[in-house]
Amino acid sequence: MSDDFEELLKRWLRDRAGNDRSTLQALAGNVAALPPRRQRRLGSLVSLAASVAVLLGLLVFASPRFGGVGREASPDPGSSPSDQPTEESASRVPPNLIPMWAVNLAGQLECDGPVARIGGEFPESFGGPDTLNNSADDALAVFLGPSNPFASIPTAGYTQLHAETHWASFAHLVDGRPKAIVLLTDTTEHGPGWQVAGLRACDASEFDPTVPLTFPVTIWTDQSGNRVSTGTIRSMPGPGHCGWDSVTWLGVEDNLYFRDPQDVMAEWTTTSFALNAQLPPSAIDSGYRSGGGSLWIDPGRDAYVVSADRVERWPRSSDPLIACM
Repeated sequence: MSDDFEELLKRWLRDRAGNDRSTLQALAGNVAALPPRRQRRLGSLVSLAASVAVLLGLLVFASPRFGGVGREASPDPGSSPSDQPTEESASRVPPNLIPMWAVNLAGQLECDGPVARIGGEFPESFGGPDTLNNSADDALAVFLGPSNPFASIPTAGYTQLHAETHWASFAHLVDGRPKAIVLLTDTTEHGPGWQVAGLRACDASEFDPTVPLTFPVTIWTDQSGNRVSTGTIRSMPGPGHCGWDSVTWLGVEDNLYFRDPQDVMAEWTTTSFALNAQLPPSAIDSGYRSGGGSLWIDPGRDAYVVSADRVERWPRSSDPLIACM
């Protein structure tokens, strides 16, 4: 650990734990002796200092409510090391030390591809009173229920990985490999009760295909039957609160197409959905398959889903970033 970082950590601890020189020296020595950790995406040196302090059980717990569908995991900005603790922040200090296994959930996953950008790590902008319950198991069941805000994680098939008096973690395992991990605790200011305090997951294509997801994303396969990442291709119902739930949205890399029998997306297309269309000679087989249909793309134009009895034309969106607020 560098001298500058050690001095910064000393000042941070001094502001919060008094000016006991022997204590500060012992803490600094212990931190310096820690083995290298997996690199994490943190916004600043202050955030890095806060992450080390988590391991010592000294970090102030910040837990704004977790947000909407597909929320991206991001570090909590935290407070400046020079800030004096307030009454509010002091009430957020966990009464128990944080177990080592509760830190860096993403590093415990065994993903074939990148870790999905949803959820968060304790205590980085994650957690809230939504799942307060009498036990970790009950809180997990509530979290995975109909009101779950994350798209998409498995609704079942979790095995308990760790359990201590005030902490627990559960993982969705595929062939013994953790593909999603949920962390719970009963040591927050929202108590008494257990709540979700962290979530990290692989791409939805890596979950057990027999387990439903919290949001119905269709996973496509390649010509060999291998499931393809949703970062490459995914289809799902349109947002119902905008009246688009009759539409299937198909995202293929940077393009968006609609299966739109009621023509509700006409404002964003130059053609319309056709149940029985002719496959144009310029269309190319993408190699992607779903439900007995193969996806063909007419470059710069529409998509076609070819099955044994018909060819459907799915019009291309003129705005691939269209969203419903």
